[in-house]
Amino acid sequence: MTSKKEMKNVVERESNYGGFDFRDISLEEIRRHRKEPHFKMETSLHDRKINLKYDASYEESHPGKTEIILRDGTKHEINHHQYRGYSGCPRTLDMHVDLIYEPINEILFENGFGNLLLTIAF
Repeated sequence: MTSKKEMKNVVERESNYGGFDFRDISLEEIRRHRKEPHFKMETSLHDRKINLKYDASYEESHPGKTEIILRDGTKHEINHHQYRGYSGCPRTLDMHVDLIYEPINEILFENGFGNLLLTIAF
């Protein structure tokens, strides 16, 4: 099983690569309840805090994957604050529309929710 210290090192290394202050990232090991996700990751754009939670038991059935998910999840959350060398998530307005708004709108429309009026402010 992967230790919390090892996971902390993964997150700290990624925060250094991304130019993000590691002190603004909390990492918590959780015990997942049935039907809950093994990982929970969120960021606050207001106070630049990132919260990462992971279920260490995930490693038992998916050896080596916890580290990859935490690394990539950390990178994703940092990118909301502009990962070093990038212009934030999802980098451009066109990518935001193409990769987020349009797919969500399509799925909702297909399930009877109608078209959405979306406002994008930058």
